Amino acid sequence: MYLSYEQAQLRKEYILRCLKKLARGKVSLRQGKYETVYVSRCPGHPEYNRRRFSTNTERGRRLKSQVELRRKLQSELPSVDAYLKNPPPAGEVAATTLNYDTFFLLATTANSNPFPLPKYAPEYNGIKYRSKSEALIAKTIDDMNYEFLYEPSTVTCFEHASIYPDFAVYVPEIDKVFFIEHFGKWGDIDYTRKAHERIDEYIANGLLPGRDVIFTYESDEIPFDPGVLMHQINALILANTRADAFSLRKAVESPLQDL
Repeated sequence: MYLSYEQAQLRKEYILRCLKKLARGKVSLRQGKYETVYVSRCPGHPEYNRRRFSTNTERGRRLKSQVELRRKLQSELPSVDAYLKNPPPAGEVAATTLNYDTFFLLATTANSNPFPLPKYAPEYNGIKYRSKSEALIAKTIDDMNYEFLYEPSTVTCFEHASIYPDFAVYVPEIDKVFFIEHFGKWGDIDYTRKAHERIDEYIANGLLPGRDVIFTYESDEIPFDPGVLMHQINALILANTRADAFSLRKAVESPLQDL
């Protein structure tokens, strides 16, 4: 089973939700001549309970499909449960809690990347950046009215990860910190290879694209577009808002309580 832990949780909830709605019964041959489906219980249609239907009818075929799907999902449930109890190491992405406390720790190491800035580094609001695109990213975040830090070290937050993300951004409405990493020479073979290693490093530390980090790109042919970044930021905020709502719903509404 090639699922993340989160996917397996969603799959289990989906199965349990379906089992509440699907008809319970048995498909069999009647006197060896024609197929029937016996329905012992049909949620939402008590008039079908303890009745037999021929699969030659549209209703019988629909009930047969429900009974067979129910059997299939029931047989899948034990394997999903076993996976959730003991997921393989590669199947689970580390959970991260990136909130204002994280932002406070990161602030102590802002502008700490030891790699030297270029001689004529562009400046925005008193901070020098490595490229015009990074200065434009800073202005875009500022225009969206969010606090940000430039090149902090994550070693204060992740014990074994010393990453210097280009930007750490704090969104107070959802108490969430996310990172922005800009790749300014996309298309250059060596640079792109190192960029992929950088992306892998984020993921290895549980920082997922679209949830915890945004990657932006530009090349000689394709310039950086701040409008795209604004859409990426809004999409990330929306994704985290929905994830919080899902977690809250799971906490107060167990899918097992009605079984």
